[in-house]
Amino acid sequence: LMITSADADVIGLVQAATEIRYMFPPCYAGAFAKEVIGIVTKSDDADEKQIDTAVGRLKIAGASRIFITSSKADRGITELVNYLEQ
Repeated sequence: LMITSADADVIGLVQAATEIRYMFPPCYAGAFAKEVIGIVTKSDDADEKQIDTAVGRLKIAGASRIFITSSKADRGITELVNYLEQ
């Protein structure tokens, strides 16, 4: 990831709302000289507490902006795509 990130404009850290494990260590985003965003997936399969936990984990990892997405409900995808196209 470190090597391939050199060609990227934005780094996306993905955390499923239903995942109980931390996917990234604290301050992980600091390892990149790029903007790092967080993407919460599976929000349609999670309750509000699980979503909040996923958001918190991405913030601890250092994500500057968080997108909460649901492919089933088509929520958050358009906002994420629009942001990435900017």
